[in-house]
Amino acid sequence: MSYETYRLIHLFAIISLFLSIGAFLVYSGNNKKLKKNVMILHGLAGLLLFVSGFGLIARLKMHSFPMWVILKIGVWIILTVLIPIVGSKKINKKWIWLLVFASGFSAIYLAVLKPFI
Repeated sequence: MSYETYRLIHLFAIISLFLSIGAFLVYSGNNKKLKKNVMILHGLAGLLLFVSGFGLIARLKMHSFPMWVILKIGVWIILTVLIPIVGSKKINKKWIWLLVFASGFSAIYLAVLKPFI
């Protein structure tokens, strides 16, 4: 696939990931069917995010990962495992919102400015 196709899939997956986190935090109280559907969307978004991200890395012909790529992978891992962790425990959701915003900002910062090159 082309670089543009991977980028489009990557952006779609990012939107889907944040949408599923928001839906989970706001709507998934005791509604088991909604919770299941949101978790499926979240899992698919995470999978698409990683596949398209590594496709982008391959298209850029990177033979090793710069620090900004490693940090960005870490951010996406945190956001991908967030729902299963939050779903299994009673955690104050205002801290989760803060973590989601900080992680999203970090991912944008790393992708746009590419520090640590």
